[in-house]
Amino acid sequence: MSVLPVWSLPVRLFHWLNAALFLAAYGWLEGGGSLHEWAGYAVLALVLARIGLGLFGQGQERFAAFWPTPARLARYLRAFPAGHAEWPGHNPLGALMILFLLLMLVVTAVSGWLQDTDAFWGEEWVQRLHEWSADVVMVVVVVHVLAVFLMQRLTGVALLRAMVTGRRS
Repeated sequence: MSVLPVWSLPVRLFHWLNAALFLAAYGWLEGGGSLHEWAGYAVLALVLARIGLGLFGQGQERFAAFWPTPARLARYLRAFPAGHAEWPGHNPLGALMILFLLLMLVVTAVSGWLQDTDAFWGEEWVQRLHEWSADVVMVVVVVHVLAVFLMQRLTGVALLRAMVTGRRS
């Protein structure tokens, strides 16, 4: 069994810092408070950096390496039941989740920022969008974590360890 590099240090730092900042802003920091706002700005900065890595990085950090095309999705779904759905990085379903999470994190952060602008101060729809998008991110995070544990169990691949060490079997 060989050990392969899969996640670069910048991708792993993005993942864990983003998770910590989002969870802090969502659950522990006072909504609308200064720390909540700065956590949101940091999440947005991290997402923008991750988009940069996705466009200009190398290996599995590039979006091109895991973009969930219809052909990749079909190939994955055909191979999975037979136990032959091995992917070097994100599988196509995981890729869909990651791209959706990135989009929803941008919506959450931008709508949070908009609430502090003169143009949108006090606009109820902006506040509702911010709350709704944060709730969607939290639900998707829970699904993501459950999917990681399920896929580890089904495939025997230590996905969580790979996101810590950058390598997987």
